Amino acid sequence: MYIIKKLITAFILPPGIFILAVLVAGGVLLASKRRRTGIFLVLLGMIMWGMSITPVSDLLLMGLTRGIQPQGNPPGGDVIVLLGGGVDDRLIDMSGERGILPESMVARVVTAVRLAARLKVPIIVSGGKAPGRRVVEAEVVRRYMLDLGMPAAAIIAESASRDTYENAGNVQKICSRIGFTRPILITSPCHLKRALWSFEKAGLTCMPFANGLASMRVGDYSWEYYLPGSFDAAARYLHEYVGLVYYRWVY
Repeated sequence: MYIIKKLITAFILPPGIFILAVLVAGGVLLASKRRRTGIFLVLLGMIMWGMSITPVSDLLLMGLTRGIQPQGNPPGGDVIVLLGGGVDDRLIDMSGERGILPESMVARVVTAVRLAARLKVPIIVSGGKAPGRRVVEAEVVRRYMLDLGMPAAAIIAESASRDTYENAGNVQKICSRIGFTRPILITSPCHLKRALWSFEKAGLTCMPFANGLASMRVGDYSWEYYLPGSFDAAARYLHEYVGLVYYRWVY
């Protein structure tokens, strides 16, 4: 019964139901001798299926984290650089202020605060207000950090950046002005390669802190991991590949 429930759920909810529809349509067209269109739909359905499962998204992540060492013990540094990861400005926080951080960004904030407490160093929070947004991301992150017990004097908010390349340039100016020379960069593992490249381009060498990367390993998947799941992870990682190509081409 458990297996049947899992199979039904996987194929009646998006994206599974759309993948199934494309595959069935392709099979029907193949059976009716419309081979070219049928083959196209079957291949499309298989690609969609692949992009929705964990083994494929993990392979994409491996390419983005190759060469970046997992961090167990905190590295030595004189400042932590925390890059923004999005904010929902439609919602009101418990403080009464506008702006809620997504779960992935909350985990990043907690990691930064914990590491700052261990190393006794300040945090530079980098993230501005994207076009069409109503809140400055660095200020929302600062609010969370204060609630977590981070001293206000230890938080430096950089609120002018709109993308990773601007993060790097603006943080480099802050580090140069204050005298920080050993920054530790915290962002999501898939974003580290593009972030490190941007900071190197800006003239600032950072030590990456790949929190959680040590547990990421391809292999040992049960059959459930091959059922259609979500395009979110694959889309996020493909976005990073496109971003790397774009940055190196434009900058």
